[in-house]
Amino acid sequence: NVCVGERGGAKPGIETAQESFTKFFEAARESLALDNQAMSEMRDSASHGYYITYLVISGTLVAALCLLLLLRSVIKNRVLPSINRVNDVVLDVAAGNLTRRVEVQSDYELGAMGGQINSSLDNLLNTFRQFSHGSVVISGTANALDNSSRQMMSCVDEITQQINSLANA
Repeated sequence: NVCVGERGGAKPGIETAQESFTKFFEAARESLALDNQAMSEMRDSASHGYYITYLVISGTLVAALCLLLLLRSVIKNRVLPSINRVNDVVLDVAAGNLTRRVEVQSDYELGAMGGQINSSLDNLLNTFRQFSHGSVVISGTANALDNSSRQMMSCVDEITQQINSLANA
């Protein structure tokens, strides 16, 4: 195929080549447009994936925050008042009031602790009562010994006087 004729005009083969190039470039443009569209869809899909990930993470954070607020509420309304009641009793006991007791409202840790504090206070109070009773007994015995020793001293003085009067006589 000869591309250029005698007059320099284009022959039918050249027109076909130009048409082929034109079609090729149009096809390339369409392919690029499809590639751009595919890339745009992939970006949208990736963006959608990021959006879903963002929603999942945000939802998890909101749920964790709600759980923390619920936990704070439970601690504030149930645990802290029990700890404060136990603390009040311990402060009164430290001030010398051994008759105070912890009001036990549950069998869980704080209730068990309150029961153990009450048991310890009962044992301590019983020990002090026994000590007090022992002190009263010891005090009574000491008074009896004092009276006996005074009587003995009086008798010794009397015997000494009798011996002195016999010796002088």
